[in-house]
Amino acid sequence: MRADDDLTAYAGARWPVLVRTLVLVGCPDPLAPDVALDALARSRRSWADVARGADPDTLVLGAVLAAWAARRRTEWWVGLPAPEPDPEPDPDREPAEAALDRLPGPAREAVVLHDVAGLGADRVAEVLEVPVAAVRDVLDGWTGSEDLRRAAEAVPVLAAPDDAAVAARAGTQGRGRRRRTAAAVGAGALVVAGLAAWTWTSGDDDPAPPDDPDTAPARAEVVRAENPVEVAWWADGVLHLPTSRVPVPAVRSLVGVGPGAVIDDGRGGIALVEHDGDRTELGRAADGSSLVGSGGWAAWRDPSGDLVLVDLDMVEEIDRVGGTDLEPVAIDGGWLYYNEGDTSWRARPFEESARVSGYPLLDVAGGTKVFQRGPTSLLVVRSQAPPGLVRPGRGARLSDDGGLLLTSDRGGGGALRLYDVGSGTVLPSGLEPGEVPVSAGLGRRGTLTYVVGPAVQPVGEDGFSRLSLSVALSLRTCTPYAGACEDVARLSGAAALPVVSH
Repeated sequence: MRADDDLTAYAGARWPVLVRTLVLVGCPDPLAPDVALDALARSRRSWADVARGADPDTLVLGAVLAAWAARRRTEWWVGLPAPEPDPEPDPDREPAEAALDRLPGPAREAVVLHDVAGLGADRVAEVLEVPVAAVRDVLDGWTGSEDLRRAAEAVPVLAAPDDAAVAARAGTQGRGRRRRTAAAVGAGALVVAGLAAWTWTSGDDDPAPPDDPDTAPARAEVVRAENPVEVAWWADGVLHLPTSRVPVPAVRSLVGVGPGAVIDDGRGGIALVEHDGDRTELGRAADGSSLVGSGGWAAWRDPSGDLVLVDLDMVEEIDRVGGTDLEPVAIDGGWLYYNEGDTSWRARPFEESARVSGYPLLDVAGGTKVFQRGPTSLLVVRSQAPPGLVRPGRGARLSDDGGLLLTSDRGGGGALRLYDVGSGTVLPSGLEPGEVPVSAGLGRRGTLTYVVGPAVQPVGEDGFSRLSLSVALSLRTCTPYAGACEDVARLSGAAALPVVSH
């Protein structure tokens, strides 16, 4: 039997496990089969290793997690399926999903691989590239196995793809594979850190940082340079600030604050990076937490589940908001705005939180608030203005003055749409047909900054648009009111994707 036949037989037998594993580590249900197909395409190129003794589950499930990590590096509008009406919560899935949401990503992956994919602790450790002892610590502290297995059975699964579909997807991934694989070599260290974080944050005290000056990192070498765009951005190991370029190894998200920026380093670390290269560690974030900042403040959700508000001038915590299912949204006008489930709130130091709306809040800036009114509908409310404006969209970003709104036009195949908030009119987005935005930010003077690249396939009837990493990406700045755009830099699409301040 040919190796491809073996992979086809494996995929037919284990396809439900691949899809259910993806869903329970956090992938949206409609997207899971497409990401699983990515994983099979990755596995196809190294399937010969199975004939030499490699474990097929270790190979393919490792590819599943790698494919989902690659898809998560893009922004919220990339690679998501066209929306469907929100289903009623599934009582068979709710308990397990609520418990999983409280775990850091690596711990979540460990329990899903064990309970859903049926891997022992040693094979889980091999997939995650961590010590077996770290996995056993996680599994020993996990009490939701019965709920998790019930949730897995409740995930709907369609037929597995045939070998022609796997081969076609493998062909589209093409160039750039070796670079992405090389970048993944250090991933095991990050996972170990995530597993360790789950164990020590469950105790009473965080470990104190070392106070020996010899252990402190040296100041990064800084280059004085004007930023070609109006927002901070990171690419290829360099953070671009208004007047300087600072070497920073990794950034998952960032917000520009004055001449510097607050970054999430992708390993749970939150830091303030100054224009002169000084770096101050501010705390740790829970896996998947949003990072927001403005007016000398920054906020995120820490591993305990609380929201932490930090004054960047004093470099100290000034408020903490407790609750469940919390997510910071924005800082505006001296208020921290956040969601608790589908309800939005605002808080500031020494005051009780005040409810804002029963709709989930998406962004606040310059007194403008935008809510997700329905699966594909936005409500935009401006201070001292007539009743709210309703427009199609899913997810949103506002410019600093609240005058521009960027959203994903889910009813139009997933393309971006840019609105003038005052008039409600649509402005030119600056994207060409067949381009996929990787990251975007709105500047202070009505400018829009993108990192864009070509799609392997444009958004089609299935609602998917996959980014090609085989060619360079472009950093583009647009002035929507003038209808003018300019590509100001060419960037690598390999390994970690560029990030624009939001």
